Amino acid sequence: MTEFSDDDCVVLDEAVTIDCEGITSTYEFWRRYVKGADVYSPHIFGRNFIALRDAFWGGPGMPRYREIRFKNSQALAPFENFLGALQTLAQEEAAKPAGFRLILE
Repeated sequence: MTEFSDDDCVVLDEAVTIDCEGITSTYEFWRRYVKGADVYSPHIFGRNFIALRDAFWGGPGMPRYREIRFKNSQALAPFENFLGALQTLAQEEAAKPAGFRLILE
């Protein structure tokens, strides 16, 4: 009989909400994402949008949730192109048949 460990498979929970209210830096956004989404391999996740796109294909930083809600996402508007990049990623994921669901509230 073959034994399996937690590292042999990925189990995704349904949804998590990450509140963006009060975020004053991109560092704080990535900190909340890593902690709130309980990501796989956080120690090697790049904390940028290229790394986040890779994470949605199973790379480091992959969330343990199928759906991630970013509450108060307008708080990210002061960071250059940050909110736009997140919106683009949400659209890309929505177009994939089995993609993660990103909701910006």
